Amino acid sequence: MRVFKNSVRTLKDALEHNLSTATTVVRIPPTSGLMSLLVRQASAVQRMFSVGADGRTPHERSTGRRHRPAVAEFGEAIWWMPLQTTATRLPPLGARFEEGFYMGPSDCSADTLVLTETELAHCRTIRRRPPSERWTTKLLDITAVSELQPNSLDANQSRIGIRAPVTVEPVVGEPAAFHPCPAMEPKKPRRQQLSRADIAEHGFTMGCPGCNIIMAGRPGEARHSAACRLRIEPLMEQTEAGKRRLERATERADHYFAAVVEQEAKKPRGGEEAAEAEAATSSSPPATAADDTIMSAPPTVVSISRKIEAFENSTCLLYTSDAADE
Repeated sequence: MRVFKNSVRTLKDALEHNLSTATTVVRIPPTSGLMSLLVRQASAVQRMFSVGADGRTPHERSTGRRHRPAVAEFGEAIWWMPLQTTATRLPPLGARFEEGFYMGPSDCSADTLVLTETELAHCRTIRRRPPSERWTTKLLDITAVSELQPNSLDANQSRIGIRAPVTVEPVVGEPAAFHPCPAMEPKKPRRQQLSRADIAEHGFTMGCPGCNIIMAGRPGEARHSAACRLRIEPLMEQTEAGKRRLERATERADHYFAAVVEQEAKKPRGGEEAAEAEAATSSSPPATAADDTIMSAPPTVVSISRKIEAFENSTCLLYTSDAADE
Protein backbone atom coordinates (compact mmCIF):
# COMPACT_ATOMS: atom_id res chain seq x y z
CA MET A 1 0.00 0.00 0.00
CA ARG A 2 2.89 2.32 0.77
CA VAL A 3 4.39 1.74 -2.68
CA PHE A 4 1.02 2.36 -4.28
CA LYS A 5 0.51 5.64 -2.41
CA ASN A 6 3.98 6.80 -3.40
CA SER A 7 3.21 6.00 -7.06
CA VAL A 8 -0.06 7.99 -6.98
CA ARG A 9 1.65 10.93 -5.32
CA THR A 10 4.49 10.86 -7.85
CA LEU A 11 2.18 10.75 -10.87
CA LYS A 12 0.08 13.61 -9.52
CA ASP A 13 3.12 15.78 -8.85
CA ALA A 14 4.56 15.03 -12.31
CA LEU A 15 1.27 15.97 -14.02
CA GLU A 16 1.01 19.24 -12.09
CA HIS A 17 4.63 20.08 -12.93
CA ASN A 18 4.13 19.39 -16.66
CA LEU A 19 0.95 21.48 -16.83
CA SER A 20 2.39 24.40 -14.88
CA THR A 21 4.11 27.30 -16.56
CA ALA A 22 6.44 30.05 -15.40
CA THR A 23 3.49 32.25 -14.46
CA THR A 24 0.82 29.68 -13.56
CA VAL A 25 0.97 26.87 -11.01
CA VAL A 26 -1.53 24.06 -11.62
CA ARG A 27 -2.99 22.07 -8.72
CA ILE A 28 -5.30 19.10 -9.27
CA PRO A 29 -7.99 18.94 -6.57
CA PRO A 30 -8.82 15.57 -4.96
CA THR A 31 -12.39 15.82 -6.33
CA SER A 32 -11.24 16.02 -9.95
CA GLY A 33 -12.19 13.20 -12.31
CA LEU A 34 -8.51 12.87 -13.21
CA MET A 35 -7.79 11.44 -9.75
CA SER A 36 -9.75 8.24 -10.47
CA LEU A 37 -7.84 7.81 -13.73
CA LEU A 38 -4.57 8.61 -12.00
CA VAL A 39 -5.17 5.87 -9.43
CA ARG A 40 -5.84 3.44 -12.29
CA GLN A 41 -2.58 4.48 -13.95
CA ALA A 42 -0.63 3.94 -10.74
CA SER A 43 -2.03 0.43 -10.48
CA ALA A 44 -1.20 -0.29 -14.14
CA VAL A 45 2.36 0.95 -13.71
CA GLN A 46 2.94 -1.38 -10.77
CA ARG A 47 1.40 -4.30 -12.67
CA MET A 48 3.23 -3.77 -15.95
CA PHE A 49 6.65 -2.42 -15.01
CA SER A 50 7.59 -3.20 -11.38
CA VAL A 51 10.14 -6.02 -11.52
CA GLY A 52 10.33 -8.39 -8.56
CA ALA A 53 13.17 -10.47 -7.13
CA ASP A 54 12.52 -13.18 -9.73
CA GLY A 55 13.09 -10.74 -12.58
CA ARG A 56 9.43 -10.74 -13.67
CA THR A 57 6.60 -8.26 -13.42
CA PRO A 58 3.20 -9.11 -11.89
CA HIS A 59 1.77 -9.20 -15.40
CA GLU A 60 4.35 -11.78 -16.47
CA ARG A 61 3.61 -13.92 -13.42
CA SER A 62 -0.14 -13.98 -14.13
CA THR A 63 -0.02 -14.40 -17.92
CA GLY A 64 3.34 -16.11 -18.46
CA ARG A 65 4.48 -13.66 -21.16
CA ARG A 66 5.88 -10.18 -21.45
CA HIS A 67 3.82 -7.20 -22.49
CA ARG A 68 5.39 -3.98 -23.73
CA PRO A 69 2.56 -1.59 -24.70
CA ALA A 70 3.11 1.79 -26.32
CA VAL A 71 3.36 4.25 -23.46
CA ALA A 72 3.53 7.96 -22.83
CA GLU A 73 3.36 10.13 -19.73
CA PHE A 74 0.05 10.32 -17.91
CA GLY A 75 -2.03 13.25 -19.20
CA GLU A 76 0.17 13.80 -22.25
CA ALA A 77 -1.51 15.05 -25.44
CA ILE A 78 -1.18 12.38 -28.14
CA TRP A 79 -2.59 11.26 -31.45
CA TRP A 80 -4.58 8.04 -31.29
CA MET A 81 -6.23 5.80 -33.85
CA PRO A 82 -9.83 4.77 -33.03
CA LEU A 83 -10.64 1.11 -33.28
CA GLN A 84 -12.53 0.28 -36.46
CA THR A 85 -15.37 -2.19 -36.64
CA THR A 86 -17.17 -3.50 -39.71
CA ALA A 87 -19.92 -0.92 -39.29
CA THR A 88 -17.58 2.03 -38.56
CA ARG A 89 -14.82 1.46 -41.12
CA LEU A 90 -13.18 4.69 -42.22
CA PRO A 91 -13.08 5.74 -45.89
CA PRO A 92 -9.77 5.37 -47.78
CA LEU A 93 -9.01 9.11 -47.57
CA GLY A 94 -10.39 9.63 -44.06
CA ALA A 95 -8.16 10.79 -41.21
CA ARG A 96 -6.85 7.89 -39.16
CA PHE A 97 -5.68 9.72 -36.01
CA GLU A 98 -7.51 11.96 -33.58
CA GLU A 99 -6.39 14.16 -30.68
CA GLY A 100 -6.60 12.92 -27.10
CA PHE A 101 -4.80 12.51 -23.79
CA TYR A 102 -2.93 9.41 -22.68
CA MET A 103 -4.45 7.73 -19.58
CA GLY A 104 -2.37 4.55 -19.42
CA PRO A 105 -2.77 0.90 -20.46
CA SER A 106 -6.07 -0.89 -20.11
CA ASP A 107 -6.64 -3.65 -17.58
CA CYS A 108 -6.50 -7.25 -18.86
CA SER A 109 -6.03 -6.24 -22.51
CA ALA A 110 -3.48 -4.82 -24.92
CA ASP A 111 -5.47 -1.60 -25.42
CA THR A 112 -4.59 1.90 -24.34
CA LEU A 113 -6.99 4.27 -22.58
CA VAL A 114 -7.39 7.68 -24.18
CA LEU A 115 -9.30 10.66 -22.74
CA THR A 116 -11.26 12.84 -25.16
CA GLU A 117 -13.59 15.77 -24.63
CA THR A 118 -16.60 13.48 -24.32
CA GLU A 119 -15.44 10.02 -23.36
CA LEU A 120 -12.78 7.65 -22.12
CA ALA A 121 -12.07 5.31 -25.07
CA HIS A 122 -9.99 2.25 -25.97
CA CYS A 123 -7.35 2.26 -28.70
CA ARG A 124 -4.35 0.19 -29.77
CA THR A 125 -2.21 2.67 -31.72
CA ILE A 126 -0.90 5.96 -30.39
CA ARG A 127 1.64 8.48 -31.64
CA ARG A 128 3.48 10.97 -29.44
CA ARG A 129 3.38 14.63 -30.42
CA PRO A 130 6.36 17.02 -30.57
CA PRO A 131 7.65 17.99 -27.09
CA SER A 132 6.30 21.53 -27.43
CA GLU A 133 2.74 20.20 -28.01
CA ARG A 134 2.58 17.46 -25.38
CA TRP A 135 1.26 19.48 -22.45
CA THR A 136 -1.77 21.72 -22.43
CA THR A 137 -4.20 22.90 -19.78
CA LYS A 138 -7.11 21.79 -21.99
CA LEU A 139 -6.86 18.55 -20.04
CA LEU A 140 -8.23 20.34 -16.96
CA ASP A 141 -11.31 21.51 -18.90
CA ILE A 142 -12.54 17.92 -19.19
CA THR A 143 -14.41 17.65 -15.91
CA ALA A 144 -17.41 15.44 -16.85
CA VAL A 145 -15.41 12.26 -17.60
CA SER A 146 -13.99 9.98 -14.93
CA GLU A 147 -13.42 6.33 -14.13
CA LEU A 148 -16.99 5.98 -12.84
CA GLN A 149 -18.52 8.09 -15.64
CA PRO A 150 -16.60 7.24 -18.85
CA ASN A 151 -19.17 8.85 -21.19
CA SER A 152 -20.24 12.43 -20.55
CA LEU A 153 -23.05 12.20 -23.13
CA ASP A 154 -24.68 9.10 -21.65
CA ALA A 155 -25.05 9.00 -17.87
CA ASN A 156 -26.24 5.37 -17.97
CA GLN A 157 -23.10 4.05 -19.63
CA SER A 158 -20.59 2.54 -17.21
CA ARG A 159 -18.31 0.66 -19.64
CA ILE A 160 -15.46 2.24 -21.54
CA GLY A 161 -16.25 2.31 -25.27
CA ILE A 162 -14.05 1.92 -28.33
CA ARG A 163 -14.98 5.14 -30.09
CA ALA A 164 -15.52 8.61 -28.67
CA PRO A 165 -19.00 10.01 -29.43
CA VAL A 166 -19.25 13.30 -31.25
CA THR A 167 -21.95 15.92 -30.80
CA VAL A 168 -22.96 17.49 -34.13
CA GLU A 169 -25.13 20.58 -34.07
CA PRO A 170 -27.83 20.64 -36.80
CA VAL A 171 -27.33 23.15 -39.62
CA VAL A 172 -30.35 25.16 -40.71
CA GLY A 173 -31.21 24.51 -44.35
CA GLU A 174 -28.80 21.58 -44.73
CA PRO A 175 -30.18 18.88 -47.07
CA ALA A 176 -30.77 15.43 -45.66
CA ALA A 177 -27.78 13.10 -45.88
CA PHE A 178 -29.95 10.10 -46.69
CA HIS A 179 -33.25 9.96 -48.49
CA PRO A 180 -36.10 8.50 -46.47
CA CYS A 181 -36.61 4.80 -46.98
CA PRO A 182 -39.58 4.01 -49.21
CA ALA A 183 -42.55 2.39 -47.56
CA MET A 184 -42.57 -1.39 -47.73
CA GLU A 185 -45.15 -2.93 -50.01
CA PRO A 186 -47.85 -4.84 -48.14
CA LYS A 187 -47.21 -8.56 -48.19
CA LYS A 188 -49.60 -10.27 -50.55
CA PRO A 189 -51.80 -12.79 -48.76
CA ARG A 190 -51.43 -16.39 -49.73
CA ARG A 191 -54.43 -18.34 -50.91
CA GLN A 192 -55.92 -21.08 -48.81
CA GLN A 193 -53.76 -24.14 -49.26
CA LEU A 194 -55.44 -27.31 -50.45
CA SER A 195 -53.72 -30.19 -48.72
CA ARG A 196 -53.53 -33.76 -49.92
CA ALA A 197 -55.93 -34.69 -47.13
CA ASP A 198 -58.53 -32.27 -48.57
CA ILE A 199 -58.22 -33.84 -52.01
CA ALA A 200 -58.45 -37.35 -50.58
CA GLU A 201 -61.60 -36.36 -48.64
CA HIS A 202 -63.45 -34.47 -51.38
CA GLY A 203 -62.15 -36.21 -54.48
CA PHE A 204 -59.99 -35.27 -57.45
CA THR A 205 -60.75 -32.68 -60.14
CA MET A 206 -60.29 -33.74 -63.75
CA GLY A 207 -57.72 -31.63 -65.60
CA CYS A 208 -56.19 -30.14 -62.43
CA PRO A 209 -52.35 -30.37 -62.50
CA GLY A 210 -52.19 -30.55 -58.71
CA CYS A 211 -54.65 -33.43 -58.54
CA ASN A 212 -52.71 -35.23 -61.29
CA ILE A 213 -49.55 -35.02 -59.17
CA ILE A 214 -51.39 -36.42 -56.14
CA MET A 215 -53.03 -39.22 -58.16
CA ALA A 216 -49.66 -40.22 -59.66
CA GLY A 217 -48.06 -40.22 -56.20
CA ARG A 218 -45.27 -37.88 -57.30
CA PRO A 219 -43.51 -35.71 -54.70
CA GLY A 220 -43.47 -31.96 -54.94
CA GLU A 221 -45.83 -29.03 -54.58
CA ALA A 222 -49.29 -29.62 -56.02
CA ARG A 223 -50.59 -26.44 -57.63
CA HIS A 224 -54.33 -26.78 -58.10
CA SER A 225 -56.30 -25.03 -60.81
CA ALA A 226 -58.91 -22.35 -60.22
CA ALA A 227 -61.69 -24.79 -61.11
CA CYS A 228 -60.41 -27.23 -58.49
CA ARG A 229 -60.41 -24.53 -55.83
CA LEU A 230 -63.89 -23.44 -56.86
CA ARG A 231 -65.11 -26.98 -56.29
CA ILE A 232 -63.16 -27.82 -53.11
CA GLU A 233 -63.66 -24.62 -51.08
CA PRO A 234 -67.50 -24.90 -50.82
CA LEU A 235 -67.04 -28.47 -49.64
CA MET A 236 -64.54 -27.32 -47.01
CA GLU A 237 -67.12 -24.90 -45.59
CA GLN A 238 -69.28 -27.85 -44.58
CA THR A 239 -66.80 -28.80 -41.82
CA GLU A 240 -65.78 -26.74 -38.81
CA ALA A 241 -62.05 -27.14 -39.45
CA GLY A 242 -62.39 -26.20 -43.10
CA LYS A 243 -64.59 -23.20 -42.28
CA ARG A 244 -61.97 -21.84 -39.84
CA ARG A 245 -59.25 -22.19 -42.46
CA LEU A 246 -61.27 -20.27 -45.03
CA GLU A 247 -62.10 -17.54 -42.51
CA ARG A 248 -58.41 -17.03 -41.76
CA ALA A 249 -57.68 -16.75 -45.48
CA THR A 250 -60.45 -14.16 -45.83
CA GLU A 251 -59.04 -12.15 -42.92
CA ARG A 252 -55.59 -12.12 -44.53
CA ALA A 253 -57.08 -10.82 -47.78
CA ASP A 254 -59.05 -8.11 -45.96
CA HIS A 255 -55.95 -6.92 -44.11
CA TYR A 256 -54.00 -6.81 -47.37
CA PHE A 257 -56.65 -4.75 -49.17
CA ALA A 258 -56.88 -2.34 -46.23
CA ALA A 259 -53.08 -1.89 -46.19
CA VAL A 260 -53.02 -1.23 -49.93
CA VAL A 261 -55.77 1.38 -49.66
CA GLU A 262 -53.97 3.09 -46.75
CA GLN A 263 -50.66 3.14 -48.61
CA GLU A 264 -52.27 4.56 -51.75
CA ALA A 265 -53.97 7.28 -49.71
CA LYS A 266 -50.59 8.41 -48.32
CA LYS A 267 -49.01 8.84 -51.75
CA PRO A 268 -48.78 12.47 -52.92
CA ARG A 269 -51.14 13.45 -55.71
CA GLY A 270 -49.99 15.87 -58.41
CA GLY A 271 -47.82 16.31 -61.46
CA GLU A 272 -48.38 14.63 -64.79
CA GLU A 273 -50.33 11.71 -63.33
CA ALA A 274 -52.89 14.04 -61.76
CA ALA A 275 -53.23 16.00 -65.02
CA GLU A 276 -53.78 12.82 -67.01
CA ALA A 277 -56.35 11.57 -64.51
CA GLU A 278 -58.19 14.92 -64.62
CA ALA A 279 -58.22 14.89 -68.43
CA ALA A 280 -59.54 11.34 -68.48
CA THR A 281 -62.27 12.27 -66.02
CA SER A 282 -63.36 15.31 -68.04
CA SER A 283 -63.49 13.31 -71.29
CA SER A 284 -65.43 10.37 -69.82
CA PRO A 285 -69.27 10.25 -70.15
CA PRO A 286 -71.39 11.28 -67.16
CA ALA A 287 -71.78 8.66 -64.49
CA THR A 288 -75.05 6.84 -63.98
CA ALA A 289 -76.72 5.69 -60.82
CA ALA A 290 -75.27 2.22 -61.28
CA ASP A 291 -71.75 3.65 -61.11
CA ASP A 292 -72.26 5.48 -57.80
CA THR A 293 -70.83 2.58 -55.80
CA ILE A 294 -67.71 2.35 -57.94
CA MET A 295 -67.05 6.10 -58.03
CA SER A 296 -67.41 6.45 -54.29
CA ALA A 297 -64.62 3.93 -53.67
CA PRO A 298 -60.91 4.77 -53.95
CA PRO A 299 -59.21 3.96 -57.31
CA THR A 300 -57.18 1.17 -55.71
CA VAL A 301 -60.28 -0.58 -54.40
CA VAL A 302 -61.95 -0.28 -57.83
CA SER A 303 -58.94 -1.82 -59.59
CA ILE A 304 -58.69 -4.64 -57.04
CA SER A 305 -62.42 -5.32 -57.22
CA ARG A 306 -62.26 -5.49 -61.01
CA LYS A 307 -59.35 -7.91 -60.84
CA ILE A 308 -61.24 -10.09 -58.38
CA GLU A 309 -64.33 -9.99 -60.59
CA ALA A 310 -62.32 -10.93 -63.67
CA PHE A 311 -60.64 -13.74 -61.75
CA GLU A 312 -63.98 -15.14 -60.55
CA ASN A 313 -65.47 -14.96 -64.05
CA SER A 314 -62.52 -16.79 -65.53
CA THR A 315 -62.70 -19.51 -62.89
CA CYS A 316 -66.43 -19.92 -63.35
CA LEU A 317 -66.02 -20.31 -67.12
CA LEU A 318 -63.19 -22.79 -66.61
CA TYR A 319 -65.22 -24.83 -64.17
CA THR A 320 -68.24 -24.78 -66.48
CA SER A 321 -66.20 -25.97 -69.46
CA ASP A 322 -64.70 -28.78 -67.40
CA ALA A 323 -68.15 -29.84 -66.25
CA ALA A 324 -69.44 -29.80 -69.83
CA ASP A 325 -66.54 -32.00 -70.92
CA GLU A 326 -67.38 -34.48 -68.23
